[in-house]
Amino acid sequence: MAKPKARKKRTTNAPFNKMEAIKPFIIRLHELCKAIDCDAMQYITSQSDLLLLANYRFRIGSINNISNDYQYTRPFKSIFNKMIKDTLKHRKQTLTNFPISTSFEDVTYLDALTIFLDENRLKNKALSDMILSKIKPYYNCKNSKLYHLLQNDLLMLTFLENLPDEAMLSIGYTPSVITHKHGLFNTEMTFQLYLRRPIKENIEMNSQKRTVFQVYIPLFTDKLQHKTSIKTHALGSLYNGNEEHLYVYIQAHALQRLRERVAPYHDMYIKLHFSLLMLKSISPICRSEKLFIPYKLNSIIIGYFVAVLIVDKVVIKTFILATHASAPEGRKFQQLTGFRKHDMSYWDITKLDTFIYNNMTPDNALYPYFKESGLLPLFDLDDKNILPEDKSNNVANWQHMLNCISKQQIHKNLSQQDFQNTKLEEVMV
Repeated sequence: MAKPKARKKRTTNAPFNKMEAIKPFIIRLHELCKAIDCDAMQYITSQSDLLLLANYRFRIGSINNISNDYQYTRPFKSIFNKMIKDTLKHRKQTLTNFPISTSFEDVTYLDALTIFLDENRLKNKALSDMILSKIKPYYNCKNSKLYHLLQNDLLMLTFLENLPDEAMLSIGYTPSVITHKHGLFNTEMTFQLYLRRPIKENIEMNSQKRTVFQVYIPLFTDKLQHKTSIKTHALGSLYNGNEEHLYVYIQAHALQRLRERVAPYHDMYIKLHFSLLMLKSISPICRSEKLFIPYKLNSIIIGYFVAVLIVDKVVIKTFILATHASAPEGRKFQQLTGFRKHDMSYWDITKLDTFIYNNMTPDNALYPYFKESGLLPLFDLDDKNILPEDKSNNVANWQHMLNCISKQQIHKNLSQQDFQNTKLEEVMV
């Protein structure tokens, strides 16, 4: 049998086309200018001006270093090179007043245009100032603003990855001027990943040594971090010490309960909102020697971290949904309906699926119970951040639930006036 002829590799000496390389940049800049009724690009048409304009761009580079103090097995560089570029190119409401969705990359394009005009590259100062006056209400060229936007995007990206009982990730960046062999040059952002060990301590709880993890948010370098704390004035009579704030710690059990009870939401979504909570000033509800720290998804309180004070530390022991008997809303709901723990489980009130995949309209006889207890906002949850394979078809039988409440005749023991006047605060003392 004759051997097939070896195919010769085709060589190409096609010249590098600078204009073709910057074409996506120019097209997008036209779109951005059109959105704010700015005619800048009709004055920047020559090849030399367009190439010069392109030189002012920030280029989104790649990860050049991973700094860590222990071995890791995940391919962090390949994973996060893609995630960083996707994040910085993702179009959202990056600029508050801008008429269309913009990404960080879009902002760097506007930045390039404003620098080009500021340096009077059009050789017409009056024209440059007139064009800038149209751009500045939407974007005012300041490096500090550009870096602030970059930091926000990188920080949000790490929020998708971090929980205190795992390797903690932060992302740093370094700007540098890159000169290309074809005569183009621009500022390139390169990135560094920092992996840190969880901060563990052993403390005595119920006469036994227990491992807890300090809650903190890693920021940009291997040293910078925000340690989550609670101001002691928010603790009321629970704290009688001299400290102005107490640092927050958490048990692995609480994080496991968070994952289980906020299912079916994606793990990254859960981590994101955990970090957002722990970055802000925490205002706990204090009751019965415990602290209830609200956990929100899109401004909806879906549950609480339950914490106690142990030797000048706030230690989170578990996580409960708002429907739990110990939560303010769950306790109120049980008080109004006469339900007990087994009833709540039987009717799936203790599962988020029930609220995600069902509606509660004002004409439903159960509506007042959910409204008065504070559980009604849970019906505003949606399945956008749930993987297709984790979605369910949990259809609630509201009529049967109502029949169950009627049989217990709990509603007969409450006058309509008492029912309406029962306030959430009354069950929080």
